Amino acid sequence: MPKPAVGDAEDPYSPFDGSTGQHCKESFIKKKSETPQGSAPVTGSHSCDASGTGCTLSQQGSFTAGTSFEVGGSLGLSIGSIVGIGLSVSVAQSESKEYGYVAGSEKACPPGNWYCGLVISYEALKVEGEKIPIVKEDEGAASRGGSICHFGPPEPWSILAPIERGDGELKGLSVDICACPNAQGWADDGAPSKVCPQPCPGIPEGE
Repeated sequence: MPKPAVGDAEDPYSPFDGSTGQHCKESFIKKKSETPQGSAPVTGSHSCDASGTGCTLSQQGSFTAGTSFEVGGSLGLSIGSIVGIGLSVSVAQSESKEYGYVAGSEKACPPGNWYCGLVISYEALKVEGEKIPIVKEDEGAASRGGSICHFGPPEPWSILAPIERGDGELKGLSVDICACPNAQGWADDGAPSKVCPQPCPGIPEGE
């Protein structure tokens, strides 16, 4: 038998929706933990052909990053509803957002039969929690003191979110050269030791 839920509508974990007669909510979400994830790499928006004398990549540009579900993406939750619970740091509140980067200097790609891109890393936060469904029994029985609401089995979720600074840019941002995995030569001797985490943009087909 499910455990009867208790609480009042002012409590975010209350099963009641605050309406007259204490109707049951559909569900509520609960945060269980926050874990810093160090850095989450993404490929930048530029690439260059290193054949001949090598090439350099711009010291500034933009890239796209965002918060994503690792578990529980089919539960019907929104990123905003989870961030709205309250986290210890500011994070990206959408699945896709454009950020800028500025490197200390242009990044040099050594000469060779490969293409280079930029790998951009930043600090991220893993947030884990549960969606608690509310099982309704005797819904709307106001004359008998309101609905009887039971907690259903918890359903786990987790998100990975970029951590934002006060100015809206990403915390712990770093930029380095990387070998493009969607072009020939990326694993050859002399190519950059870091491999770009996603395919580089601007690589001609067949290269």
